[in-house]
Amino acid sequence: MKRICLILALAVLGFGTAAWAFHDGGVAECSGCHSMHSPVSSSYLLVATDASSTCLACHEGDSVRSYRVSTAESYMTANPTDGPLQKGAGGDFAWLRMDRTATASYGAPLSFFGRNQGHNIVALDNNYVVDSDNATAPGGTMPSSSLSCASCHDPHGRGRQTGADGTNPTIQVPTIGATHDPIFDSGSYGAEPAPGEAVGTYRLLPGAYYTAWGAVSYPGVPAAVTPGEYNRSEDTTTTRTAYGFKATGPEGYTSWGRWCATCHPDMHTDNPGFKHRVDDQLGSTEVANYDAYVMTGDLTGSATSSFTSLVPFAMNTNNIQTLAAKAVIDDSDLNGPTTQDRLACFSCHRAHASGWKWAMRWNQDAEFLTLGGAGAPVYPGTDAGLGNQGQFNTGYTIEQMTDAYYGRPATKEFAAHQRVLCNKCHIKD
Repeated sequence: MKRICLILALAVLGFGTAAWAFHDGGVAECSGCHSMHSPVSSSYLLVATDASSTCLACHEGDSVRSYRVSTAESYMTANPTDGPLQKGAGGDFAWLRMDRTATASYGAPLSFFGRNQGHNIVALDNNYVVDSDNATAPGGTMPSSSLSCASCHDPHGRGRQTGADGTNPTIQVPTIGATHDPIFDSGSYGAEPAPGEAVGTYRLLPGAYYTAWGAVSYPGVPAAVTPGEYNRSEDTTTTRTAYGFKATGPEGYTSWGRWCATCHPDMHTDNPGFKHRVDDQLGSTEVANYDAYVMTGDLTGSATSSFTSLVPFAMNTNNIQTLAAKAVIDDSDLNGPTTQDRLACFSCHRAHASGWKWAMRWNQDAEFLTLGGAGAPVYPGTDAGLGNQGQFNTGYTIEQMTDAYYGRPATKEFAAHQRVLCNKCHIKD
């Protein structure tokens, strides 16, 4: 049923510029988010209770739309064996509502809480509440009660990418007493700035002119390009978002690791609390491992077919043309990394939320992602007829596990008894 709804929704909406028609890469119409005479919230005259609820008035729904990042709670209630609908690269916030219980194969009862599966934005109108487990951002001091969509996205889109054809773009921000190029298109889908014009930043992500929660400024803007048809199942082909890399500098960009470290400084290599290196160039061994690794037990892959969106990486460029050429949905570019490319936070995590703890792209809390035998992997969902396998399914049905892996059938990229995807770079399985 969900696949039929997706096809119908896409047929009605189409793709392309419909994905960014409201923002157009920058500030939208003021009345879309504010009401001068009848606001719901007196804070900023918002049309909803809080900032995130205002965003989700458009970006949440009960069907797939290119611009949605959250599935409506009403849909989840009506379809209790399904997972959330939206499959953009950042993930669907509705995974945060997925509290569940399970029984492990060894008989122990297990509890799993959705709030541990991503960024707990505060959107009271949509039943997203303050993180009850973390008073501050893990590895940082940002108060969890301050987390909103506007913590990571500039709703007014003041930053813009300029520079002829995007070959050597710079970030420009309006300042009083100076001139600046007007934004004519989104900066998320590969549009190239023309002379005297600009495109927005990727996903309206802010830079040094913006404070994350009114206290700490971002070091710059990270680079990326995504295909216009990004909110889709990957049951047959991969959706490749092309993430870029540019060290913090006068051109206004920064790396993804440093950008995330604005709120999570102790997770970064520059801090003694660093957990896993990030932003570093991949070593030749890691590149060779990534290219060879197909799945557990299969190391026959090649550099031209090794890419998987379950373990993406950052290319060593912020060139818009170069990134746009990589942002595809038809498997026309599945090239793996080079030794110039970088590991990034998103190599293992999704930015919004996922089906797994800590917004991981796969279930990191169990040794197997799939079960099965004789070369026939299966998702060990609660309805798979495999008995109690709670440590592997975390209380999900087969459909929910499939949704957590973006529609992939268990046979697409996984082996029977597939182990965790740290092995894509490390090959320890």
